[in-house]
Amino acid sequence: MNSNQQPMPSTLRQRGSKSKTRLSAPHNVKKYVWLSILVVFISGAVGSAAVANSNPDVQRQIVQQSVCGTWKVTTGPKLGYNPLHTFSGVAAVTGDDVWVVGSKLGLFGWTKNEPLSRHWDGAKWQEFAIPGAGGGRNTYLTKVVARSTNDVWAVGASNDDGRAHRTFVTRWNGNKWNVVDSPNPGQYSNGISSVAAIAADDVWVVGDYEDKISNPQPLLLHWDGHGWRSDTSFKLRGSSGDIRDVLAFASNDVWAVGGYFHNGKAYSLVIHWDGSQWSEVAIPGEGDGIGLQVLAGSSAQDLWIAGYRGKGEALMHWNGVSWNVPAQPAGTSNNVIYGIEVTSEKDAWAVGPELDSNNNIHPKILHWDGNQWTQVFSLQQEGEQAFYEIVVDKNKDVWAVGRSYDAESHISYGLTALLKSSSCSVGVNSTIRGDR
Repeated sequence: MNSNQQPMPSTLRQRGSKSKTRLSAPHNVKKYVWLSILVVFISGAVGSAAVANSNPDVQRQIVQQSVCGTWKVTTGPKLGYNPLHTFSGVAAVTGDDVWVVGSKLGLFGWTKNEPLSRHWDGAKWQEFAIPGAGGGRNTYLTKVVARSTNDVWAVGASNDDGRAHRTFVTRWNGNKWNVVDSPNPGQYSNGISSVAAIAADDVWVVGDYEDKISNPQPLLLHWDGHGWRSDTSFKLRGSSGDIRDVLAFASNDVWAVGGYFHNGKAYSLVIHWDGSQWSEVAIPGEGDGIGLQVLAGSSAQDLWIAGYRGKGEALMHWNGVSWNVPAQPAGTSNNVIYGIEVTSEKDAWAVGPELDSNNNIHPKILHWDGNQWTQVFSLQQEGEQAFYEIVVDKNKDVWAVGRSYDAESHISYGLTALLKSSSCSVGVNSTIRGDR
């Protein structure tokens, strides 16, 4: 990868000084099975209290006070020994109908990975097998979106030994997961980063494919209830690029973000679907070191795009007419946003990792109150942990998911934070989320 190229969201991106590695989101994990093992050690957090538990799926549980209320943070279950064993997506129908997806150790050795789906029924977590993803394959789930209890979509990538990575789509019908066959236009590699489900017959998935090695192209697929159509209406200005997230307000109002590489320079990418074609939308500082990862909104007049810019977060707001770039949250640096949730113009949440002066990576949560972004949660511990996704359910509880890695045991654990009855302004989620 050219040193100026915008990094793909699944790489371990080098940020700041050369000694500082950044934990990154597993949006396009298909290419990066052989990533370096990350270093993390879970220890007690300042302002936190350990919670006794007898659940074998829970390695550690703490409660931590914040300005928004009490967070309950759970490390576990054990997922495997690969840095890409992680919780990567979360979706909530109601407070007692929550899905978490990701990847875990498979049955064929530590380099084999299986998709992970866990469901919360209000009292306990239950894991559900995903057919069509075993038999020696490496399969990862990156995102999940829940339209209803009986219609949940999860996406990612899969490959058999030594073969090209392929797109992977599975759908929950209320009783079990069923694989939905999906196109693979790339000869060398294909993968899905995100999904937006408007209706049972109106679903978008996005990602990238490669006909030439190290030359990804945007992937835009639409489901009409019977099959997939690969949309080619959008023409990339650069030589290579990808789409990382998608969000739909209506059939004729769909947004997506990503990045592309052109003439030796990396550019962020925002595109919009009007019902007939995709077109590029200009943003402030488009080629100024901004890496877009996610987007979210409560309406077409309340849209946030996010990622990183230089050594800090990139957060931009669209009000239906123009873009606004608010001030970076006080006291934050060397950070990136990988997950965002918007419930109203005065209530939004964002998550990602932050890097401290000792090269420890901590999970952080930011909150928007209509005037400014404020960091409302961080676990100040040695080692590396990160949140990748956040959602607010209809009970107004806040869920964040990610991963924790223990360097001594070389074990990856799932990481979940739950905030019940937030004292911050929390509205009712009305967005058709692309990454939920």
